[in-house]
Amino acid sequence: VSINYRYSDQAKLPAPVHDAAHALQFVRSKAAEWNINKDRIAAMGASAGACTTMWLAYHNDLADGKSQDPLTRESTRLSAGVGVSGQTSIDPEMIVPWVGEQIMNHGMIWRAVGATNKAEVKLRYPEYKELYHEFSPVNHVTKDDPPVFLYYATPIPLPATNAGIAIHHAMLGQKLKEKAQAVGAPCELQYADKVE
Repeated sequence: VSINYRYSDQAKLPAPVHDAAHALQFVRSKAAEWNINKDRIAAMGASAGACTTMWLAYHNDLADGKSQDPLTRESTRLSAGVGVSGQTSIDPEMIVPWVGEQIMNHGMIWRAVGATNKAEVKLRYPEYKELYHEFSPVNHVTKDDPPVFLYYATPIPLPATNAGIAIHHAMLGQKLKEKAQAVGAPCELQYADKVE
C-alpha cells in the first residue's frame, strides 16, 4: 500500500504523522476484504517517510478502543519498520550536536512545527519543544518495539557541510541504534558497505 500524507508545508505536526497512522488504521480496517493479516503489517519510507515509519514503529499505539468509529479502534503499531536515510530526531537541541548547525538550514526542521525559518525556531523553541520531543522517534524506543532496519549512506565527516547531507546523515541512524541497543530493542543499521 502506498499512502499520501500532508507535507509539513501544508500542515504542521501532528498532521503528517497522524495521516500515516490513520492510513495504517484504514488498511487494517480492510483486512478481511483485502485478505491481509492485520497482525503482520510493516512500513518502509525514505527521508521524512522514514522518520514517520520509525515513529510508528516506536510510538505507543494510538488505537482508541472506546471510539464509536471502528477505524480509530484499529492499531497503529507495526510488526516491522524500514527507514532509509531518515530523521531519528527532529529536535534542534538533539540533532545540532549530532550533525552540526547545517541541519537547521533544512526547512523540514522548522516547517514541521509551523515556524517560518530557523531564527524563529531558536526564538520560540520553548513553544515548539513538546512537538519536537513527541515526534522524534528516538524518544519512544522501548524493549517491546518491533524490529527496525535502518539504511544510510556510508558515514562522512562531521559537522555536515550542507543541509541536505545533515538531514540524512548516518549519525542520525547511529544515535537511534545506540538507543535501541541500550534498551534491548531489535534494530539493525546498515551503511552502504557494512552492517552493524
